[in-house]
Amino acid sequence: MTSDNRALFFAFATMGLLSPLGLASPPTAEAGQRKARIHIESPQRMGMTWGVGAEVSRHNNIANVSCHGSPKIDGKSCDAYVGDTQCSLERPVLCIRVDGRERPAPSLFKDGVVPDEFYAGWAAGRVALAPAVRGDRFATSADVDAYCADTFGSGWRVAEHHDGNSGKGGWGFTANGHISGDSRFWVSINDQNANCWEVGHGSQLEYVSDSVVGTRPALWTALNKARQRVRMPAIDLYAENPSLTEVLFRADNRTWLFFANTRELKQVMHAKMVSGVNAITDEPDSSGGVGGSYVLWQDGVEQLRIGGH
Repeated sequence: MTSDNRALFFAFATMGLLSPLGLASPPTAEAGQRKARIHIESPQRMGMTWGVGAEVSRHNNIANVSCHGSPKIDGKSCDAYVGDTQCSLERPVLCIRVDGRERPAPSLFKDGVVPDEFYAGWAAGRVALAPAVRGDRFATSADVDAYCADTFGSGWRVAEHHDGNSGKGGWGFTANGHISGDSRFWVSINDQNANCWEVGHGSQLEYVSDSVVGTRPALWTALNKARQRVRMPAIDLYAENPSLTEVLFRADNRTWLFFANTRELKQVMHAKMVSGVNAITDEPDSSGGVGGSYVLWQDGVEQLRIGGH
């Protein structure tokens, strides 16, 4: 050991960052400190839902449906990237029959103003709600299309996120029909991971192959793709579970958990406010059982324990 290395060694030892064997000591919580614990439920597939948008017409025969419509989801709009509603729940299905009909005259819209063509573009058809059904009842978008056709007749299919303005819009559209605002309803999206079913052009979920699940390259490739979908900023800190199928990390002062098996990326909501976190560790179950906890630390003091993996 050189003189410089010896100086660093004794400096770290004085600060309490080295064990007697010269190895980095794991963070320890202050004695008697109260620990906050939360439970992470098993990952569940989510699907996108829309609601009824602001009134755009003086007549009841023009509907405005939107990601941002009502009722809201705990005060929030839809999530068009990973879904917003558990697929095990029942919701009506928004169905549409596009027949090329002309947009109504401006005089038929509220205050004579035609809605924005991108966010509320004319879908050149008619919409209606099929009865509420679990989102995971359908394996593919073709199955949802068939449900709409069975309910309303030939030519009907599930509405898609980009149906407005001849497929050039997004986040909402207008069409003939009357839609009740009593409930959110299932809507499909063709280019994001936000459906309860596989979309027609292939598997939009891109599940990780069973042969590579549990490897670090597979875990981080999947996580980075999920982050790109939601334009997430850089990861500040992280910890992996022993089987390399989960990552708990901090980004943009929030805590996130990623599941490689389902490619679900979810924000971890915790009642205790945490800040200044500068380490995350994966801790085995102290009782010797299966599973463990992620622990968030600040300067060697435990701030939050997230259990359940």
